[in-house]
Formats: sequence, structure tokens, C-alpha cells
Amino acid sequence: DDTFKNIMRYMFTFITKDRESEKLVEKLCYRFKLVTDDVLQWRDIAFCLTLVQMNEKCLKKVVECYKYYQHTLIDKEVVQTLYTLTNKIIKK
Repeated sequence: DDTFKNIMRYMFTFITKDRESEKLVEKLCYRFKLVTDDVLQWRDIAFCLTLVQMNEKCLKKVVECYKYYQHTLIDKEVVQTLYTLTNKIIKK
């Protein structure tokens, strides 16, 4: 788990353009739809969302893609991670 997080932190440093961030948010949210039963993958995807440099358009994508991840909100860790994401955006 820590290895995955460290690798992802490193990889996300290369995403610098707003357009890249927006597309990545959309793809990560869509990935939630493809993973139906694996809570660990839900947590990993949610963690990756927190690494994206969020802007207003990215937040809009997260809201628009709610239907893709609404089923994951049964897991407390996913909910907490998404809550952390929204707090990070609000504080900007």
C-alpha cells in the first residue's frame, strides 16, 4: 500500500497542465464504475484523485461523475478521502 502511494505521488508530479488534470479526473471517476466489488481499488482510485492538482473544472468533473462513484460511498475510507479532497479544494 505504501509503495503504491509513493509511486503514485511521484507519477502525479509529471501532470502539470490543467487539461491533463481534467482528463485524469474524468478517467479516475470512470474507473470507479468499472470496479464494482474491490474496496481496495476504490480506496486507491480515491487516493489518486487527491493527488490531482484540482481546479474549478476538475471539481466540476468530480460532481458530474458522481454516478460513477456513488456506489463506493459505502466504504468509510473512500468517503473520508473524498471529503479530504473537497476540503482541499475549498481551502484554495
